[in-house]
Parts: sequence; C-alpha cells; structure tokens
Amino acid sequence: MTDINVTPLVDVMLVLLIIFMVTAPLIQSGVKVDLPRA
Repeated sequence: MTDINVTPLVDVMLVLLIIFMVTAPLIQSGVKVDLPRA
C-alpha cells in the first residue's frame, strides 16, 4: 500500500525539482532580481 502511494509522489517531486532548476535561472535573468548572492 505504501509503495503504491510513495512512488508517484517521488516521481512528481523529481519532475518539479527538474522544472524548478531549469526555470529558476531563466526567471532570474528575465526579471533581473537584485539578489545579494548570485
């Protein structure tokens, strides 16, 4: 039961993480947010 619920959750988390890593630099470059650290 647990494996059936956990597997799709991990799948979604990995996809969201990849999407965030890809879009984060694009958003920062487009909006030019003034951050103390690069």
